[in-house]
Amino acid sequence: MLLKDWDFKTYLKESPKVNETNWWNLPKGTLLEVVPFPKKIKRARDRIKLGRLLTEFGKNKSIEKKIRSISIKKNNKVKISFPIKLDNSDYVRLYSLMVSEGSTRTEFSIHCPEKEFHRIFKKSLINLLGKSFGQKIICKENKGFARSRAPTNVRFLIPISEHIPRIILKKKEFAKEYLRIAFDAEGSPILNRKQNKRYIKLSRSVDISELINEKLKYKESERIYIAKLKQDYPNIYSKLITYAPITLIGEHLLLKHYFNIQSKLTFEALRINKTSIRRGFYSARWTLLIYANNIDKFIKEINFISKSKQEICKKMKYFNAHNPQYSAFDIIKTISEDGFFYVKDFVKEMKKMRYVSPRAFMSRYYKKGLIKKVEYGRYEIISYP
Repeated sequence: MLLKDWDFKTYLKESPKVNETNWWNLPKGTLLEVVPFPKKIKRARDRIKLGRLLTEFGKNKSIEKKIRSISIKKNNKVKISFPIKLDNSDYVRLYSLMVSEGSTRTEFSIHCPEKEFHRIFKKSLINLLGKSFGQKIICKENKGFARSRAPTNVRFLIPISEHIPRIILKKKEFAKEYLRIAFDAEGSPILNRKQNKRYIKLSRSVDISELINEKLKYKESERIYIAKLKQDYPNIYSKLITYAPITLIGEHLLLKHYFNIQSKLTFEALRINKTSIRRGFYSARWTLLIYANNIDKFIKEINFISKSKQEICKKMKYFNAHNPQYSAFDIIKTISEDGFFYVKDFVKEMKKMRYVSPRAFMSRYYKKGLIKKVEYGRYEIISYP
């Protein structure tokens, strides 16, 4: 689906409808302790493989009350109760943390410097799964940062999809909790007094390997920004600018739907990775940008968790950008859709920021070849300063 085709209603329709995790969501080889043990099954021990139980009883919810523990390793039982309820703040916080800092393909872990995130990771898992799982979480330093790792089977118990789940999309309080952690983990408040700039950004990457059918001439680990990519591979560029990360699209829509915060999604750069494990061999980096009076809305409604980022936001509230050479171009980027914008929208946003002569900037950018007129009152962005 193209970026322009997404709206909140469409995103909600496509979102996962998972409210709980059942015993049959685990791998079929998982050993379960069932009490009392089913009489119809002959046994040689006190545990049974999930696959056998599924064959005999199907997806029978009455079995859930009888499951006492699962085995995560040989002779290593962990107590658990099914079903695992996900319609709560603990799942929301853990989901937001895992889509930003987590690894779920072969394990269930986070690797980051923020102590608060490791606390959320452990506390949320204990509240969702029980104290037995909390005792199994290992936290060690890895490559200079703390790494918290839960038992491998947790990745089957806690669903982490790229598409934001419906239970988060349907409740404003869950949306707020989700966005706070997401922005703190992957976002930053930017305040540059010398350049007279203030904005908030949230960046994510998406695997775009399936969109590239040729070997690119760039070096491994090199980040290729849009101007160069557009010049070297215009066909690839035209495909990538419509392929934003599904998680970032959801965040963009949540900001608007519940908090009336306008944001802009922009394709930033392509990167060739060393491996295809995390983000594919080719990945595209996208950024969500919040400008102007929407910054104040963000600070009031959501804000960051960390004290350092909160302090930057406080300074933002008392900082009024003056008219540097290209600050107005940030407004153009915010209001544009697929590179096109209307003069009336530009003038409206500029006057909110107390600019006296907004159209003077239009003339300046037109002469520099940054924008061009496509019809009366409508322009296209040609280049970025």
